Amino acid sequence: RRVLFRSEEEFLSGNIPLKIKILTEIIEREKTFDYITKEQLINDLDKLHLNDVSVKNFEDLVINVNAEFIEKKYLEKFLKNKFEFNGNDFFTFSKEKGFVITQKSFQNSYQLNQFSVSGKNKSIGGYSVLSDIINDKSFQYTYKVKSGDKEIIYKDIKAIKEAQLKGKQLKSEWKSYLFSLSPEEQTKILEDYNKVFCSNVPKKFNGNYLDFSDIKGINNIHEHQSNGTSMILQNDGGIIDHKVGAGKSIVMFASAIKLKESGLKKKPLITCLLPTAEQIYKEFKFHYPNAKILLANPEPSSKLSPEEQR
Repeated sequence: RRVLFRSEEEFLSGNIPLKIKILTEIIEREKTFDYITKEQLINDLDKLHLNDVSVKNFEDLVINVNAEFIEKKYLEKFLKNKFEFNGNDFFTFSKEKGFVITQKSFQNSYQLNQFSVSGKNKSIGGYSVLSDIINDKSFQYTYKVKSGDKEIIYKDIKAIKEAQLKGKQLKSEWKSYLFSLSPEEQTKILEDYNKVFCSNVPKKFNGNYLDFSDIKGINNIHEHQSNGTSMILQNDGGIIDHKVGAGKSIVMFASAIKLKESGLKKKPLITCLLPTAEQIYKEFKFHYPNAKILLANPEPSSKLSPEEQR
């Protein structure tokens, strides 16, 4: 099945690994096409590889204990070995609640209780420390001191430091555990990681093909302005979040003109706050003096002439 891409930017974005797989199969099967040579296909494949952001080596991955993309069985096996627990399915993991221990037999186990930390006035249970570590929460351990009729709350620095040390140790052991997995398991984890995080490459826009010679008052348009205009033309809109003073107004004016000139839009509409409408109109007319612009509903105090308002 023939697939067409509207532009090079679109070809070099999206699901790059899938495109590499398809194009590699086409080249290996030595399929021929009337409209493209094998050399061109190989050149396109090289371009795809250059834009592929997939992680190639398992050693380069940084996998948190609470990583959502990794199968639950790996964390379960790690915790069973760490705390010498023989049960199964003793916790749940969800986006809403994070890591939650569901079996009291694990919560009250001897090895997990050994994971507790000594607070100023009380001991913080091992299950609470473990949950905070896996959920990547900051440790908020406190103690109260009476001062007359009031109670003053202080951070339990000793307990917090002890918990941080346990967290650092647990994460180090988790990393060692992952590296001890079989090559097949590591390959599956790497594939899952790339599928979630590296299968969609954002489109990069290049506005070098656009002509901005009709803009008055500017010698050279900046690269980020031409690229922003190209993005709006190709995406039929978009958000320009450049910093103040970077020339977003020029992008707005140029995009409106290009949309009309290209036939993509008949009458591009610029909406703005009413107090700024007159200023935007004047700037637009300054840079494009021959453009036909309608300023709708100007403020009653507007100093524009009827001709200008039209």
